[in-house]
Amino acid sequence: MRGLLCLFFLLFFLLPALAWALTIHLNGAPAEVETAFRQESQFLDPDLPQDVPALQQELRLRRDASTLQEILQSFGYFQAEVASGLNATDVTFTVTPGPRFTFAQPSLEAPELPGELRAQLTERLAPVSAPHPYFAGTVLDTEAALLAILRQNGHPRPLAERRVVAHHASRTVTVTWQLAPGAPRVFGNTTIDTPPALDPAYVERRLRWRPGEPYDVRTVDATRIRLLRTGLFSALQVEEDDTAPGEALPMRIRGQLAAPRTVRAGLWYFTDGGPGVEGGWEHRNFLGAGERFTTDLTLSQDRSQWETQLVFPDAAGVDRRLVLSGKALDETTKAYRTRSITVGSLLNMDLDNRLNVEGGLRYRLSRVDGTTRETHNLLSTPMQVTFSSVVDLLDPRQGVRLTFQVEPFTSLEDASRSFLLTSISGRMYLPLGPRLTLALRGRSAAITGVGRSRVPQDVRLYAGGPQSIRGFASQSAGPLDADDTPEGGLAAVDGSAELRWRLTDTWGLAAFVDGGGAFAQHTPDRLGDLFWGAGLGLRYATPIGPLLLDIAVPVVGRRDSDAPFQIYINFGQAF
Repeated sequence: MRGLLCLFFLLFFLLPALAWALTIHLNGAPAEVETAFRQESQFLDPDLPQDVPALQQELRLRRDASTLQEILQSFGYFQAEVASGLNATDVTFTVTPGPRFTFAQPSLEAPELPGELRAQLTERLAPVSAPHPYFAGTVLDTEAALLAILRQNGHPRPLAERRVVAHHASRTVTVTWQLAPGAPRVFGNTTIDTPPALDPAYVERRLRWRPGEPYDVRTVDATRIRLLRTGLFSALQVEEDDTAPGEALPMRIRGQLAAPRTVRAGLWYFTDGGPGVEGGWEHRNFLGAGERFTTDLTLSQDRSQWETQLVFPDAAGVDRRLVLSGKALDETTKAYRTRSITVGSLLNMDLDNRLNVEGGLRYRLSRVDGTTRETHNLLSTPMQVTFSSVVDLLDPRQGVRLTFQVEPFTSLEDASRSFLLTSISGRMYLPLGPRLTLALRGRSAAITGVGRSRVPQDVRLYAGGPQSIRGFASQSAGPLDADDTPEGGLAAVDGSAELRWRLTDTWGLAAFVDGGGAFAQHTPDRLGDLFWGAGLGLRYATPIGPLLLDIAVPVVGRRDSDAPFQIYINFGQAF
């Protein structure tokens, strides 16, 4: 007898099952029930060990059977039966679901509410009314919607008590809610508690509510989002003091300011441009009311640029920004050498979360050494409309960005050299899977009003290079003179298709095709005049964005002056 007891102890408590490769069989369950069960089953949980003693396997079987019964009831199968079995290789659940119950007429119990508000609440009960099949998730969603409606209509802290009754005879379910909305409130005075470095008036101008207006949680949420998007806060609370007596509901905003200063640095290498370095400094609260000041310096073997910008966030109203900018540039390309100074004053504003418009005045003084030496005094009135649903600008994986720009140029020295520059560009990012993204880019630009010889060489349109057609040197995918010097054109069209594959969270690959060109006239004489390049790339994720290494070759349009390949090393995606 003692030997049998020892054997029993070893089999059920000390010796684990010998690496059971259990197969789960779920028979008779509706498809939606099976899907939910496979997400909750302990036998299918990859984080739980399967090599466990038999007694523990039996406990898992009971828990899974109970879980399956609960899931069946959550989908309205209140008369379902579940049988389960376990052997050395298989776990079997056999379901007899029975009929699925449907919703009966729901009931809403609430104190006196305005007729319009009660009508909104009653209308929201439609998903839990006959003849819809019962689902517990629908009940929870409806309750959340009822409370949200109350919060949007003057009741900041509503409560709901739910009662669900299944009627087996009629195979229906009645859902009853007893609502306690509380007394209606209006917005009261707002206390702004932020560090002294930020002017409280800056925060006050971004409030979406006014004292005396009925409480609406949507305006509270919109204010919170509006303040967070400024980039000034590391922590932010927008709170109601619902303990205060009376109809007016005091509001409080508490915020911790993020570090206002940022230092930026970058390196790159392009085959035709050599190595380059850039650095920048930014202050996001320069004068204490959300003003943004930036200054950037770029140095490479053929380009020196200093650019600065000061943005006043509320110059013409809340979030109607005045952008003052200045740029000094000394650049040498195969086509010309230009030394220029540009200053501008633009008004920038968001029409909504995705649509931005900008317009203003810009002056540009330049000396260009190309085929001839020329000095240009140009005054322009740029206007731009941008739509963007892209979230991550450094490594975009989803969304669309479209930009339309019109910029009339007036020559202050010779009015006959005035012209109009228009361009439209777009980018689209399509997720093809959890680790695969198709990125598309296109641009079309044109200069009208004068002939090509009347347009400054450093304003003409060019194609080729890392931001245009990879595989061709910068400015080389277009008309050349007898010395193979780029001449630029009155039109340019180019586009790219790039497939990005993230092998791991750190490493990725890319394959791309670019095409297009610049043209002396507004359209190419034939499609054969287009230039095409293709290549492969490597991506390595860093905290400041992906490190890019692309190698591209000219495929169509290569001339004797073109290198056999181009290498690009930079931070961030190609586009």
